[in-house]
Amino acid sequence: MSTTATNLKHVRILLGYTQKAFAARLGVAQSTLSGVERQNRALSDKLLTTTQFVTGMTRDFFDEDIDYYGQNDLLFRTARLGRPDAEKIATAFSITEHYLNHRYPDLVSDVPALDVPDGPLDAPVLEAAAARAREHFELEPDTAIGNITAVLHLHNILVTELPESVISGTNFDGVSTPSAAPLRVIALNRQRSGDRYRFSLAHELAHLILHASTSRSDLTAMETEANMFAASFLMPRRLMTPAITPESTLADYAALKSQWGYSIQAIVRRAHELELIDYQRYRSLRMQISGRGWRVHEPVDVLLENSYIDPVTVTRPDRQDTDTANDELASVTPLATPRHE
Repeated sequence: MSTTATNLKHVRILLGYTQKAFAARLGVAQSTLSGVERQNRALSDKLLTTTQFVTGMTRDFFDEDIDYYGQNDLLFRTARLGRPDAEKIATAFSITEHYLNHRYPDLVSDVPALDVPDGPLDAPVLEAAAARAREHFELEPDTAIGNITAVLHLHNILVTELPESVISGTNFDGVSTPSAAPLRVIALNRQRSGDRYRFSLAHELAHLILHASTSRSDLTAMETEANMFAASFLMPRRLMTPAITPESTLADYAALKSQWGYSIQAIVRRAHELELIDYQRYRSLRMQISGRGWRVHEPVDVLLENSYIDPVTVTRPDRQDTDTANDELASVTPLATPRHE
């Protein structure tokens, strides 16, 4: 397969162009671009040069042998995204992971190896898996996790972000390496609130631990399992039990959010899962949350975690971008500069 033609096609997807619109930008017929993308027609030096000029991409990028994921290869909630957005995210993650592997060719992620069945997982299995993961990461069973990103980086599980231009205005939260590859990467949406970001990070960790190289196709069930694992991992019983009673008010839950960095709704839901509150009290709290408008905008701001891997540009350093389309590739590739704050 032609590496340059494949990369050209995915640059188009990343920029959000239809084939017709991109052909017009390049000054060629759609049939010409279609033939190149389907590799029925050679990619001429002239067309490649034009593509470099229009996108601002380096020539070296088009020579990179990148294994691109399709949207169905990744465990993220594609049902909440339109196909163009899902394809853009899959492409951006493919490029991100590729360059991180090049930057750290000898790095091996230390992911807990848990003996879980390759099938539906019930609550006891997920609770046990979360507890074993905490042991693996040397986290006490009765404490909240201060900086999840820093914990994962200590074990060579890299946390980064995708370009804002790719995910802005979408329902994307996170995505992660879908196989048992030596280096595992989690890419998140840093436009989210700090508490949602932290839960998404634990959710993607669940996929790395539970669903790497799975043969399952029940994506909705795997998403539910990842949420249950994340809640168990972040809020173990020994943390929750001393802090919550049936009489705990929303003010009490808000105080816990401030201490732990988890959302009020997640703490309430977890309290019900652990039977620290009954269904009637859970329903009452949910109604109060909804009545106060907290389902969308909760009180108490949680800061975004840092110590993640910064993305940097793969555009030509001497290029002066002149339009919005060129700007959209400004931060595709994270060449791994850890930032600790």
